Amino acid sequence: FKNFKADGSGGTWQGSGYSFLYLGATYGSIIENIFLQNFDLGIRLEFCMNSNTTNIFTNNIKSYSVLVQPGAWTGGNWATAASNGSEISHVRVFDTLSQTAGIAVKGADTCFIRNSIIEGTGSPVYGILYDSLNGTVQPNVRIQDHHIETACSKGAVYLRPKSGGRHIVEN
Repeated sequence: FKNFKADGSGGTWQGSGYSFLYLGATYGSIIENIFLQNFDLGIRLEFCMNSNTTNIFTNNIKSYSVLVQPGAWTGGNWATAASNGSEISHVRVFDTLSQTAGIAVKGADTCFIRNSIIEGTGSPVYGILYDSLNGTVQPNVRIQDHHIETACSKGAVYLRPKSGGRHIVEN
């Protein structure tokens, strides 16, 4: 998926739970060069192993600009449908609505989140959230080289790690 510009203004997108892109059960998906504004969720990936999400700009998103999580369908859970191997890079989040998180990765192993900007007039709960607490594998994540200039109510970079694994946060 590449080269999209979408504006959800005028609709009932914010607070609806709907996303511009809701992708599930894929391998090796590439999402790039997308500008989104006025949605509840920008990009939502569920059980998208080895996905690459890059060069994304979001503005005025209500809950998550980029959300990577396990599949939520019947039989899908943190043990059977994790988005392992996901890479998220070069995301610019301009938060005006105090969203939950600019970038969130839940229950996935061997993920790389790098070179992003979280800014704006809102106060998100998290700039970047990595949550592996309920995961079934030993989680590994690298969070590297970010510019976060908005005040976050719980943390600019927030880890909820399961014991074990490696969690590298730098720059």
